Amino acid sequence: MLVSKENNVRQMPLYLKSIEIFKLCRSLAAYTSEHKETPAYDQQSSLRDYYADYLISDAVTLTSNLAAAATTNIYNLRLKRSNRIKKALSNILDNCDRLEHSKMKEVAFLNILRQETKQFKKQFTEWMQAAASNK
Repeated sequence: MLVSKENNVRQMPLYLKSIEIFKLCRSLAAYTSEHKETPAYDQQSSLRDYYADYLISDAVTLTSNLAAAATTNIYNLRLKRSNRIKKALSNILDNCDRLEHSKMKEVAFLNILRQETKQFKKQFTEWMQAAASNK
């Protein structure tokens, strides 16, 4: 399921899901920085900000590498991008866990992001299998 044009990438359900994940990560990061439990700077707040920033970075990695993988005709490059996507997905899930362990109160928000990330991972695996059979 190789996509030839940038506009077609933007219409891919998988790409749209990656944008949705990016928006969730961005919203979570904004929430984290706006809702600090203590007015004074503390280590937990600092860690939450750090993890939330990494969520955004990994979501950008996810989206950009998906676009690159979808538009290349070279299987090895698609595979390389695929590995970066898998790493970004793993990082997003790990940082959700870290945020939860840092006593972030809005665990429901994290669970939504986890659910969307796992759904993306499943769809991405199916997409890569289809791409591999068409190489």
